[in-house]
Amino acid sequence: MLNLFADIPATIPEEIMQTHVTDSNLRIERIVSLGHSSPDGFWFDQDKHEWVIS
Repeated sequence: MLNLFADIPATIPEEIMQTHVTDSNLRIERIVSLGHSSPDGFWFDQDKHEWVIS
């Protein structure tokens, strides 16, 4: 069984993005972010819904 909270580095220069499951209607990714953010004034818009665990 995959533990999404395992093996998270203490420091990272950029977000870590890993795709674990892909299907026609579903994608499960692990995105590790330590306070990374988009530039000021940038609006990120996407055409799919997302659910986030933090």
